[in-house]
Amino acid sequence: MSNNLSKSFFYEVDSKTTEEFDSRYAKGYMTSPRVVERKRISEVLKKIPGLPETGVALDFGCGKGDFTILLHEMLPNWQIVGLDISAVAIKKAKESHPWLEFYSFQEFQKGELKFDLIFSHHVLEYVPEIDYVLSTFEALSKENSVMLHVIPCGNHAGIEYKIASMVNGINPSNGLYFYEHSAHVRRYSETEFISTVEKASFKHRDSWFVDHYFGALEWITRSNVNFIKSITPLKPDTAGWVIFRLALIRLLLYLLLVFRYPYFNYDRAKRKWNWNAARKFFFIGIICAYVPSLVFNWIFLFIVDVEWGLRKKSAGGGKMYLLFTRR
Repeated sequence: MSNNLSKSFFYEVDSKTTEEFDSRYAKGYMTSPRVVERKRISEVLKKIPGLPETGVALDFGCGKGDFTILLHEMLPNWQIVGLDISAVAIKKAKESHPWLEFYSFQEFQKGELKFDLIFSHHVLEYVPEIDYVLSTFEALSKENSVMLHVIPCGNHAGIEYKIASMVNGINPSNGLYFYEHSAHVRRYSETEFISTVEKASFKHRDSWFVDHYFGALEWITRSNVNFIKSITPLKPDTAGWVIFRLALIRLLLYLLLVFRYPYFNYDRAKRKWNWNAARKFFFIGIICAYVPSLVFNWIFLFIVDVEWGLRKKSAGGGKMYLLFTRR
């Protein structure tokens, strides 16, 4: 980091949100980022035209550095800087990747350091003062710099949208779906987000869309039974045909979770081998199902990759990758 930095970057975040993310990261939040997500972002980064051989990149809302290290792998000759609201996340990032630069908002000072690339992954949906953040990006970016933002997609397409629509679970004032994190402030449509960003000195260049159907099933079934229940609410006052469709979707999600569980939980089950007899029995079951689960996951992820290849330009799905350049 340049020694000439002087003005404080500090962006005010309510203490409740900061404490919640500190607690999340202390408990192991984002310990296993999606392999498919890393592959997609790598592919998109390769498609960005005109990136110099050397430069400076900012991972805004870096967490504990899972995508900061991806930026480093994709841009090995660049200076990579991670920035986050959570002091716990920053501490973990520094411990895991000591060769990279990580700062909390309180620590970071903005001055002469300018970025060639600004990246964020599921951050801007939490930001209530988006215009202020965009003006900060403007101040931090070089001429001809690029921004890549990954955010939830509010276009009316994809299985997540269909589920939310079935239960009247879309907030008309901010586009949020009923199951989203309470700290989310907005789910942008593509046109809405582009219009917001282009009020600053940035121009939209390209868009990619992911998690239409199989991609959405993939991330949902990496969670747990309680989340599947919450995303498919079977309420008594819901129309019968809606309950039937939701019940079928829940059953599908349960089956996928069961088939995928041994592969994703083998190491965790192994760590708990010595707890008690029930755990030993459980671990034996995981061992027996591991190879079939591995094969099933390979086939399922192949289908997810095919969907990405065929539909990444189809304006819908659960999230979008939006590319901008500095005007």
